[in-house]
Amino acid sequence: MEFPRSLQKILEEAVLHLWDDNYPEPDLTPLGEWLEVDGWNEVVIGLFSSCIYASSILEDLNDENLIEYTEVTNKKKIKNSDRITFARNHIEHLLSESMDSFHSITIYFEKMPPAELCFTMYYHGQGGAMFGEFELCHSPEEFIKEFDGDLITTSDDLSDLQILDLWKKSEAQLKSWRKSMS
Repeated sequence: MEFPRSLQKILEEAVLHLWDDNYPEPDLTPLGEWLEVDGWNEVVIGLFSSCIYASSILEDLNDENLIEYTEVTNKKKIKNSDRITFARNHIEHLLSESMDSFHSITIYFEKMPPAELCFTMYYHGQGGAMFGEFELCHSPEEFIKEFDGDLITTSDDLSDLQILDLWKKSEAQLKSWRKSMS
């Protein structure tokens, strides 16, 4: 892919920093304007997956929702396996409707191994694209790992234990909210 000369220097510095911490890390924000207008094809081609944030599902992970949206009818008979199944299904549903996405564009420079320009983006039909921070990584998976448990691209990004921890936080928030309302 061809970036404008003004951006090639920034990207080259970023690749050097990626492979050697002694090089200063450049500011990658100028990439946003170019990608939104002239580099839009690269953004689309670089789509890695839809994504959601763990914080956005907190309010949904509770026993009341599990009873309302599944075959389970007795709160006392809810098992952790029911919670995990509900959470994974809910995550996949949210991913299918998400306006947030994760992108990765491969960057090549002579005499250097390739790198991945990774970023998140929120896209609204009327408002356009809003880019998250840009980061150069060795792989898209490295970028996702940095958000361990917060950036979700598939329900498998969360372990069963992480889901149950989120469930506990959600239940605690629900109790706190009810207490404040009474």
